[in-house]
Amino acid sequence: MTSRRTLKLAYAAGLLSTESFILLWRRKKDRFKHKYQAKKFSFEKLSGETCKDDFRLEKADIKRLADLLNMPKKFHLASRLIVSSLEVLCIVLRRLSYPGRLRDLQTFFPRHHTTLSRIFNFGLNWIYEKTHHLIDTLQQPFLTRERMDQYAAVIANESGHLSRGMRIFAFIDGTFKQTCRPDKDQRVIYNGKDRHHGLKYQGITAPDGLILHLAGPFEGARHDAYTYLESSIEDALRAKMEDVGRQFRLYGDPAYTLSNFLITPFRKATAQGEIDFNQIMASVRIAVEWSFGKVVQLYAFNDFRKNLKIDLQPVAKMFIV
Repeated sequence: MTSRRTLKLAYAAGLLSTESFILLWRRKKDRFKHKYQAKKFSFEKLSGETCKDDFRLEKADIKRLADLLNMPKKFHLASRLIVSSLEVLCIVLRRLSYPGRLRDLQTFFPRHHTTLSRIFNFGLNWIYEKTHHLIDTLQQPFLTRERMDQYAAVIANESGHLSRGMRIFAFIDGTFKQTCRPDKDQRVIYNGKDRHHGLKYQGITAPDGLILHLAGPFEGARHDAYTYLESSIEDALRAKMEDVGRQFRLYGDPAYTLSNFLITPFRKATAQGEIDFNQIMASVRIAVEWSFGKVVQLYAFNDFRKNLKIDLQPVAKMFIV
């Protein structure tokens, strides 16, 4: 490609006419003009409605979330790229909130789509490393004996006298998140039941919809009984019961195995009481499905399997974040 110096020499030597010289000079100037010159992301200029629609959070809550995460004022990425913490957080929220191309994000964030990809991956990894330990343990300060008693009482009231003595305080279930078919090791994450490739997670949900514990990801081919053992949730429950000084239990579907800390439906229900118990608890247990559905409803990118490419982006961390 000819440089401007070459154009000047060619014009001076009479090899180019004045019209040709002007056209080539202007074309080169426009070609190398930076697309996003003198543009910056301004969080303060965003309206509250925009934040709610595109980031799924109130404007004040986004600032509060950045403070609670102890995010530095600015992040220094590779290639001398400096990005404010609010912009990193907003890029992560906007990318997860709805399926779309990185080029679509350029209307909000005046950066090249490759730069947006780097910032998103960095922000997602940073948030995961900072917070994932908070959701893979039952040793939560708010999960006291009084609150667990309240959870058990709510479930007992919904199910009647059938589960009153069992002290069921939460529900456990697995969820399968579809991904794009990988180039390698396809059978490892292939789920024969759903006939798709993907990853599995195991969640424990309280009656109020709060996810108390999330384990995973696991290979898509794994059974719920395997994820229960692999997550060591039995040991976590035992430690929790020793702390609160009372025996509480989870309720799961027939895929799980009955234990001291886990109640399952009657396998071959014949008596009317057993049938009623299975039916009532199945309707109450739907709360765990609602919690998984709420995550996907708010951050729908987790449900867009065509763009969840395991080899290209940290797909396993997205649902957890």
